[in-house]
Formats: sequence, structure tokens, C-alpha cells
Amino acid sequence: MNCILPNRIWKFSWHWLILSFILLIPIGNGIYAYLIQIHEGLISTGMRTIGLGGASWGLNICYYIYFAGLTFGGITTAALTRLLKIKELEPITRLAELLALFSLFMAAPCLLSDLGRPIDGALFFPQYGEARSPFFGTFTMAAVGYFFASLVYLWLAGREDAYMCAQQDFSFKWFYKLWAFGYRGTEEENECHHKVSFWLALIIVPLLVAATSSLGVVFGIQVGRPGWFDALQAPEFVVLAAISGVGALIFISAVVRSVLHTEDDPYKDAISQKTLRWLSNLLWILILIYLYFMAVDLLTSIYSSETIEKVVTRATLFGPYAPIFWTMIGLFLISFLILFIQYVFKHYKTGLMVAAGVMVNFAAVLKRYLIVIPSQTYGTYLPYIHGHYYPTWGEYSIVTAAFAAELLLFLLFMKVFPIIPLKITGTRPSVPIKPWGKILKKAFFVGTLSFGLTLTVVGFLASARIGVKPYLDPIIPWSPVVFIIGVMISLYSPAVYEVSPFNFSSRDLSQPIKPVSGRKQE
Repeated sequence: MNCILPNRIWKFSWHWLILSFILLIPIGNGIYAYLIQIHEGLISTGMRTIGLGGASWGLNICYYIYFAGLTFGGITTAALTRLLKIKELEPITRLAELLALFSLFMAAPCLLSDLGRPIDGALFFPQYGEARSPFFGTFTMAAVGYFFASLVYLWLAGREDAYMCAQQDFSFKWFYKLWAFGYRGTEEENECHHKVSFWLALIIVPLLVAATSSLGVVFGIQVGRPGWFDALQAPEFVVLAAISGVGALIFISAVVRSVLHTEDDPYKDAISQKTLRWLSNLLWILILIYLYFMAVDLLTSIYSSETIEKVVTRATLFGPYAPIFWTMIGLFLISFLILFIQYVFKHYKTGLMVAAGVMVNFAAVLKRYLIVIPSQTYGTYLPYIHGHYYPTWGEYSIVTAAFAAELLLFLLFMKVFPIIPLKITGTRPSVPIKPWGKILKKAFFVGTLSFGLTLTVVGFLASARIGVKPYLDPIIPWSPVVFIIGVMISLYSPAVYEVSPFNFSSRDLSQPIKPVSGRKQE
């Protein structure tokens, strides 16, 4: 069992240090802007009361949905790659997992910054969250489900690489040993890992589709809000999330590929043109599907909707939001044409694929702006005046800080762990597991899963006010937390099966396996 470790781990160049320092500037500015918002309140933002000329949801909600979309696109790509065994995408699975995890970190502050009293919101929801509220599903499924699914997937997929790093004279060796968590590289462990990865991916994909759909449902069930009340909101959110995630992966993969090519790194050819080709072909298909959804939605709202619905649509197509709408359509169409023409002629250019990936993300942000804002400023059934919303520098600062923080997290990760899965060859000899060890492994897995599902059901029923009046506190204190813990334990159960320590045998596996140095001989 051997591999070649990347040259860049724990080696900090001047370029890396300067870029990291530059990223700290917008992060600091964003923290400063948020402190001002906490001190002065939401009056420091461009948000105002609906009906009095403003919008109560603004840029921060737009980017919360955007970052949640990146999370969905990242972890779903990683899961489907392992589920369908797409070899061309295997080198970017860790990039996809990191995109999902880091984007969720950035979505949380965007959501909290939209609250006038974020501390109260963070405390009261876990105590009194109502299961019938759309926000309940959004928070528990999108936030916790996304986060823990991404974290478990990243941890299990990186155990083998962590074990190889632990054999080196690196700083923080305890970190690698903790991540490896008893990994020894036997044939049984590898077989168990592939089995767990398959079933975990099979569970994660529908879970993430449901979680992303819940974001669309928050808007789609607003019967009193023209422009939102729409059966297509949930599938549109899922497809748009996939578009932004795949587009971001094209950009990140191309950047990492370029960085690796500037170093004498054994993994500089890991991300090939085939990888980018796969992503670009997937992207133009998703764009085509989303354009179809938008066309159906617009035709319905123009020709057969109520009067106030037409007001919102006209404001979007021909009114004050028309420049944003047509820019968004143009970016989608240009990206589609670039990628589709390359597919037809089988001639791919990395620069054009990256440009398309960036453009669809700009278009996705503009679309989310159009989803959130016009229905608040033009979508009232009551005879209110038409409003407007203009983001302030504080809102822009918080969003910019989120992007800078995500990039900084990528830079930091590259210096402490392989950003590309290692090319590991060979395994330890087969180590038979005692029969009662197999029984204990399954027993621990079933017990963990059963316990998690029990907490999930009990927490959900209590949050739904089963046994008490809907306006009273839940019968079980902190029932939303019980539900969240249940979801987390359920998602962790596959990891229990993989890392359970009941691999008893008489063979001595205490001696470490040293990775070879230099380039592997073919």
C-alpha cells in the first residue's frame, strides 16, 4: 500500500501568504458592517417594511439561497459520482465535498444577518420551532441535513488519505490520526468503505433534493404573495441549485488544475480535460431544463394568472427589474450556446468552459434576486404603493466577506490535506473478522440508526404540537433540537458501521505502512 503525497502540504509560499492576507481585508470589513447592523438595527440596510415602500427580505436572503444551492450542487455531484461510478469526476469529489461544506458555513451568517435580533432567533427557534412552519424544514433539513451529510461524507472519504498523511513527519499528526480513526488499509476496510459510500450516496441524494425543495416550498406556498405562489418553485430551486453548483465546480476545478500545473506536483494531471468536459455537458443540459421551467412559468403568469400576478410579471419583464431579468436570460443563453457548440463540434476550450461556469453563477444570483424582491415590492393584494429595494454597502460587505472566507477556507485546506484524492496502490493482506465482530458491527449500526430515527420522529411530533394546543409550547422542551440530533445521528449511522472497532484478528497490524517517496513507477 503506497502513494505519492502532494508537494504543497505544509509549505507556504509568498503568493499564498499575500493572497490570504488580502482575503482578510473584505472579511474584516464584513465583520465591521455586521457589527454596525447589530448596533443600529436593520435600518442600516436597504430593507424596509412591505407596504410602506420596501422589502423585508433582501440581499442576504438571496445569497443564503445561493450558498445553499452551491451546497446542494457540490454534495450531490460527489454522491452521484460514487453512486454511478463516474471515473472522470472522481478527482474532483473532494472539491465538491468542500464546496458543499464551506458554502453552508457562508449561508449561515447570511441568514443570521437578515434577522433584526439574531441572538433571539438563534435561541428561540431551537426551543419553540413549529414543524408546520416552512422555515422549520428549511433550517433542519437544508442547514443540518446539508451540513452533517457533507461532513460525514468528507470524513469517510478522507480516512485513507489521512492515514497516509499520518505516516509523514507533518505538524499536527494527531489531526491526521484522529481523521483516520483507526484506519489500517485492509481489504475488508476498503470493501466496507465502498459499500457504505454507495448506500450513503443513495440516501443523501433524495434527502438533498427534499431539503432543496423545502427552500422552494417556503416561497411556493405563500398563497397571498403573487410571484411566489407556484407549484414549480420546488423543482426550479433544485435545478437552479444544481446549475450554480456545477458551474462553481467547473471554475474551482480549473483553478486547482492551473495551480497544480505551476508546481512540480505528482497530481498536476489528476484533473483532466475529460473532467471539465463531463461537467460542462452536464451544465448545458441543466440550463436547458431550467430555461424550459422559466418559459412555462412566464407563459402561465402572463396569460392565465390574476391581475396582481401580471403586475409582478410585467415589472420583471418590462419594468424596473427588466435590466436584471434580461441580463440573467442573456447570461444563461450565452452559457448554453458556448457549452452546446463545444459539445456538437467536440472541441472544448477550458477558458470558455470556465467563462460559462462563472456566467451561470452570476445569472443564478440575479434569478434569486428576482425571486425574492419583486414579489415584495410589487406583489401585494392590498392597495399599497409600489416599493423599491437598493442594497447598502453593509449588505454588500457581508456578502463579499462570505465569498472571501470561503476562498480562504479552500486555501487553508490545501495546505493541510490533499485537495485531490491520493493515488493509493495496494492494500494490506486480508484480515478475517471474527464472526461475533461482524455481529457487533451490524448491531452497533442498527442500534445507532434506530436511536436516530426514534429521536427524529419524537422530535418532529413534539415540534408539531402533538398532544398540546398549536399555540402552546411543545410537550417536550427543545423538541426541534431533539429532531435535529435525530437527523444527525441517523446520518452518522453509516459511519458507525464503517469505523466500528470490531475488526478482531490475530494478525499484527500495528506497524505503519510507509508511503513511497518520488513518482510512482508505472
